Amino acid sequence: MIKLARIYYTDELVNHEPLEYIEYIKGIDNIDMSFKLPTLIVGWKLVKKVVDDVSILDNKIISNTLYWAYAFNEDKHGHISKVDEFVQQVPKFYFNSKYTYINIDPVFFAIESVEELINMLPKTDVRDLLTLKRVYSYIYKNDMAYVLCDNKIMGIDLRIYDYFDFDIEKIKTELQNRSFQYIDDVDGSKYQFYYKKLPNFDNLKRYMPVFLSNE
Repeated sequence: MIKLARIYYTDELVNHEPLEYIEYIKGIDNIDMSFKLPTLIVGWKLVKKVVDDVSILDNKIISNTLYWAYAFNEDKHGHISKVDEFVQQVPKFYFNSKYTYINIDPVFFAIESVEELINMLPKTDVRDLLTLKRVYSYIYKNDMAYVLCDNKIMGIDLRIYDYFDFDIEKIKTELQNRSFQYIDDVDGSKYQFYYKKLPNFDNLKRYMPVFLSNE
């Protein structure tokens, strides 16, 4: 499964079960200072070795990117609460900083045909392998379609398009033709697989193409 965050630590993480979507690294000898993934450093003494300008009153060092928490032997309650708080926020930290989302509403965009809708969407281009543009499409129970290209995700509410008498099967066929990977999750089983891992992530559906592109 794609890794959404890193936690650096030296002592045991108390009251915390390891999660598949977090990379756990003991010690800071090989810490990635680019912080490409949301990162939590556990231990006040540890974080002081990495960051000079850090406040003991604020566990946020760089918004959505770098945080710290006490080790259990430094502050029992603070350790448990701040580790849990970081873990709960990891999906938001990761996706909000990396992806933009837009809802392709037929009324707002004055879309009158399937062709007009499809022309707004990206298309996989395999002509140049060096600049390969890949499109990943995910359909959830014929309710929603989500299209990922680079760092942009487009949402298509198929229920609204059906209400305006658009040909839903034609939309799905066109999406499939334009996609490098196309998943029609008819029974929602793909979604349920990831929901069990991230049950508190409200916007999980819209980011399903990201998970599927990393399978």
